[in-house]
Amino acid sequence: MGSDLAFIERHWYLRFWEHERRFVVPIMMIERWDGIDAGRYEEVRKLAKWDSDPPKGFLFHVASFADGKAHMVDVWDSAEDFQRFVDERIMPAVQQLGIAGQPDVQIYPTHAILNPGRL
Repeated sequence: MGSDLAFIERHWYLRFWEHERRFVVPIMMIERWDGIDAGRYEEVRKLAKWDSDPPKGFLFHVASFADGKAHMVDVWDSAEDFQRFVDERIMPAVQQLGIAGQPDVQIYPTHAILNPGRL
């Protein structure tokens, strides 16, 4: 039973897209953006509407601000879903607001996704 439970914990979040007949491992996106404070973040959020109109594949988001930077972590169904969101909603909002610079973005396949606090 112990080894079965370890396998389930490691692989429980694999998703099967029936219409595409493929397994998908969600990705974790870690982003750091110099010069973005909570006020600018809220301006982008209002234009991109990720909370009121969640994009396809968007599973989780958390943001924090320290040292003159925005620090964000997302979980997405796929890197393609995240990139589509950036291209179609984030970049137009950033351009509209005249925000300079580019974020440092890193993407990793997830190994485990746990939410024991049920946020």
